[in-house]
Amino acid sequence: MDCCYGLLSFLLLSVADETRTDKARSFRSLLFGAYKGKDFEWIGRSGGGYKEKEMPEILQKLKALEIDESPFVNPVLDTKSAKMHWVKPELVANFEFATWTKTGRIRKPATFLGFRKDKKAKQVVREIPKEEPVRTKKKFPIK
Repeated sequence: MDCCYGLLSFLLLSVADETRTDKARSFRSLLFGAYKGKDFEWIGRSGGGYKEKEMPEILQKLKALEIDESPFVNPVLDTKSAKMHWVKPELVANFEFATWTKTGRIRKPATFLGFRKDKKAKQVVREIPKEEPVRTKKKFPIK
């Protein structure tokens, strides 16, 4: 694969409950962000990485933290008319993604890898590399 990937922790801040044709899924996507100074900024969404059997448990954790208004200081783009369910910024999760966009957002796809219990919400800050990682054509063996 000719691409470089990032792996960072972000705070889950919303569930997008879009009108969907796949009624078996508990939710459509997760929105996430990080602190920039004292402000919370939206930086991306993830529509994959979670297994269907894990989705009800993830949704249960998020519903327990649901709030009425967006915790983000910036607007969430590309909502595709989804009904948003905002949550308190308390759950930390790892996401894998391609790279950052010029506007400071995560370039899709962003894949949810799981929750982290070893990192506190206030420790989740925006981490942008000073230099673009060197792209490689090295193939990694599949285990």
